[in-house]
Amino acid sequence: MIEQLTHLNDCCARENVTVQVLPFSLGAYGTMSGGFTIISYTDPDDPPAVYLDYVAGGAWVENANDVQHFAEMFSEIATSALSTDESADLIRDQAKALG
Repeated sequence: MIEQLTHLNDCCARENVTVQVLPFSLGAYGTMSGGFTIISYTDPDDPPAVYLDYVAGGAWVENANDVQHFAEMFSEIATSALSTDESADLIRDQAKALG
């Protein structure tokens, strides 16, 4: 576990990675049943899509209203989560506590 937290903390320092921790104290979110990835393209002819990640596979969501719903959910979660600095501090502190 220490190695995983250390690796995650190393990822926090990367410019192309954003790590934010969502505290348990905030309760469950609608995404707790599985992850999702919002995919957007630079070409305006290619609309954004969402990939849902399930235990037994995955699914694509391409309906514009549904994609917007996931974008709003992501924004809400990111707003509720700890900041990137707070998240990095928490991850580092947890690794130290275990070591």
